[in-house]
Amino acid sequence: MKRPKLFRSRLVNAYWVLSSIVINTLFLFIVLNVAAQIYLDVKSAREKNRAQDGAAYAHRGYHPALASVYPGMDEGQVSDLIKETRRLTQEYDSYTQFKERPATTTYVNVYPEGFRKGKNQAKWPPDNQAFNIFTFGGSTTFGYRVADDDTIPSHLQELIRKETGLPVAVYNFGRGGYISTQERALFEKLILQGYVPRVAIFIDGLNDLSVPTGEPIHTKELKQFMDRDEAPKWDGCVRMLPITRAIFTTSTAEGKDAKRPHDKTPNSLVDSDEAAQRIIERYRTNKKMITATAEAFKVIPVFVWQPVPVHEYDQQYNLFGKFDYDGKVPLVRRGYRLMAAENNPGSLGDDFVWCADIQRDLRKPLYVDSVHYSSEMCALIAQHILDNLKQRGVLASE
Repeated sequence: MKRPKLFRSRLVNAYWVLSSIVINTLFLFIVLNVAAQIYLDVKSAREKNRAQDGAAYAHRGYHPALASVYPGMDEGQVSDLIKETRRLTQEYDSYTQFKERPATTTYVNVYPEGFRKGKNQAKWPPDNQAFNIFTFGGSTTFGYRVADDDTIPSHLQELIRKETGLPVAVYNFGRGGYISTQERALFEKLILQGYVPRVAIFIDGLNDLSVPTGEPIHTKELKQFMDRDEAPKWDGCVRMLPITRAIFTTSTAEGKDAKRPHDKTPNSLVDSDEAAQRIIERYRTNKKMITATAEAFKVIPVFVWQPVPVHEYDQQYNLFGKFDYDGKVPLVRRGYRLMAAENNPGSLGDDFVWCADIQRDLRKPLYVDSVHYSSEMCALIAQHILDNLKQRGVLASE
């Protein structure tokens, strides 16, 4: 009778040992994942703060230096505007990958249809019998860090109405990170939906030269998402664990730093005139394709080469001159130099508006961060666009 008791005793002991191992393993697993998540959160916050901190890129809130680029706004208003811009997020959009998520705030308002509100904003859907103008571009067109009424499209609408009396309706389809390829896709998408403007304006330069691959900025994330279907379900679950993401994040960062300087493959995108010229040729191709579509639907196209702080601008007036332009966007300075050399009168067509040097003789701050325009600069660009429309007789016949 002693053997069954001894067996049960051993079985109980084994059970408690196994239970202890399982519980401690589970506890250690939870602790490690919590620690990994804290690490990821801190790392993400540091990276975001580093990108947004001080004079390197942008002030995260009000700073006395900003008073010159926000005339008429007090400290609290400027802080609220910056906070509202920083809270903007993006969501999926067909054809183009992404767009700004709808927002309703004091200074930044985005409609579900994908355009930003401007002063005296016309309704949607647009009246097909009205003189509608669609503007396309990146965050500088959208108007990051300026209020709804102070964007390029908003200024353009008010200038046209004031100088010509024409009741135009301007829609701001600028979206953060967009390149000319996405603008072309969005233009075609709107036409497919039956929204055909009288004039379509495309404002480019900075983003195309900042994205050498010519692919939308969320391409990598979308590809990773699609690749999940090829992997076992358990693999996806493992990859989503904080500890796994922390390990991959660290190893990827180390590998990236070690590989890039020695990447000599034929398809490498390097800091060279050749690389910048390829981007310019891609832009020219998009321009031709947009022009062909516009002609087919009787839309008047306007192509604007925008100003940037590293071209024809006195840096002593750049509040964010400490930003590492050549390190972060090395092809921008090269690309603008090449475009300036090609910009002979009429060489890019009468539908092309060269705004790259409009700041040359302006001895004042014109940027609210390292790349985005003040309201005054937005108005100046809008005036040059209006001048082009008037010279071409686009508004005179109405």
